[in-house]
Amino acid sequence: MKTINLPYGKGKLAIEIPEERLAGILLSKAHDYQAKMGEEDLVRDALMHPVGTPRLKELARGKDNIVMIASDHTRPVPSKVIMPAVLEEIKQGNPDAEITVLIAKGFHRPTTRTDLKVWGRYGGSSGYQVCSARKREAGGYGKPWKASIRRRAFNQQNCLGGRSSNLGRIH
Repeated sequence: MKTINLPYGKGKLAIEIPEERLAGILLSKAHDYQAKMGEEDLVRDALMHPVGTPRLKELARGKDNIVMIASDHTRPVPSKVIMPAVLEEIKQGNPDAEITVLIAKGFHRPTTRTDLKVWGRYGGSSGYQVCSARKREAGGYGKPWKASIRRRAFNQQNCLGGRSSNLGRIH
């Protein structure tokens, strides 16, 4: 029997597999990776040197409305690191653009006002709107994403911040 320790939650789960049933073990070296710079610097460097496309600030020039799709609270995405840098890059290219961050929650529970306020903190005082699609307005679960946008899945009841919101800017 071969004992294999699998990552499970914040610990490990030991499992035993008969040798004759084990074809091989693939080991990730991700846990050994040492970045050359901190998270914020890595994000800014990636934004300054995109692969195969113009910089985001160049793409933002001349656009009146910009909608960004972002993961909800269930995904391990470092939004607090990524979001300020992305918003800053967009504002460098177009300080007057109206930006909406649409939280892509999929089949998860509805995004709460508290969730939206947490998202608002990521952008500082850059004056953007954070919205979440609602199941009914998006045409129900399982409908194509494009249908939810066609039906204006985000509206003022589901948003915080931005120029058109009665809540004002999120600080």
